[in-house]
Amino acid sequence: GSFYTPREIVDYMVNESLSSYLHTHFPKLPKTLIQSLFQEEDLPTELKNNHALSEQISNTLRQVKILDPACGSGAFPMGILNKMVAILEKLDCKNEQTVHDLKLHLIEECIYGIDIQSIAVQISKLRFFISLVVEQDAMDVSKPQDNYKVLTLPNLETKFVAANTLIGIQRKKVGEFVSTLFTDPEIETTKEKLLKIRKEHFYAKTVGAKKRLREQDAKLRNKLTKLLKDNNEYAPEDAIQFSQWNPYEQNSSSPFFDTEWMFGLEDGFDVVIGNPPYIQMQKDGGKLANLYTDQNYTTYQRTGDIYALFYEVGINLLKVNGNINYITSNKWMR
Repeated sequence: GSFYTPREIVDYMVNESLSSYLHTHFPKLPKTLIQSLFQEEDLPTELKNNHALSEQISNTLRQVKILDPACGSGAFPMGILNKMVAILEKLDCKNEQTVHDLKLHLIEECIYGIDIQSIAVQISKLRFFISLVVEQDAMDVSKPQDNYKVLTLPNLETKFVAANTLIGIQRKKVGEFVSTLFTDPEIETTKEKLLKIRKEHFYAKTVGAKKRLREQDAKLRNKLTKLLKDNNEYAPEDAIQFSQWNPYEQNSSSPFFDTEWMFGLEDGFDVVIGNPPYIQMQKDGGKLANLYTDQNYTTYQRTGDIYALFYEVGINLLKVNGNINYITSNKWMR
């Protein structure tokens, strides 16, 4: 099922996650000072009088990597975006960035989401589009040739991905999760070209540019599939999955998830946050139990619940000193 998380719960968890992230990077700062950033409307006096420290905190926040591994319609990613904008506006004494540009940076560099339902992912993208549109200046109806002076929206296909978070890619020989997907030098080169194209696609401003980049993407994916098969390190079916995952196909959901392949990230996330699904794996004749039985989860039990796997995969996706922040069940707490 799909469940809506109340905004006050989202706000609380976002505040806790970001303040914990800042405390990790600024351990000498009093916790009360960091918390006041999230609780008070104005910038704390200690930071008003210390522009260098304010800039340090701002730059650190701009580098955070945050993932919701079951994002649904984007309640947590949107809560993160709004909270970070509010904090960064307070810290930016010079007001050098517009809110639109600030949001665009955070969407490109900081916030990621996965959900198994493609429609949920599309709703998340829509919310982010609307969030950017409302920050633009008024359109100019006299300039249709310049898109009425409306800024082009980014392409969010590699920021919000429809995929099964709990299924990873496995090596052919060992059958264990791999920390890095690519080892062969030519595979690595092809991957880098793909990531560069997808970054360009994020900012593509015309239909023609998008089409050209997507055609290049398809060619590189096909090349990568052949290289992976020839590499003989991965099962043929896994190599085929790479080529079948098309980030620009809006109505499909990938049967696997890989951070490096889909987001271009190798180091993991500073924060994993969300409301993972609670589903007993024995339901529907044990279909879920069968699906995850060979995924090498330490917490796997046929009589268990799927949220336990989300805890494990969430922890595995964290950087060192990262933090995980989930809504959990009373039963698990007991």
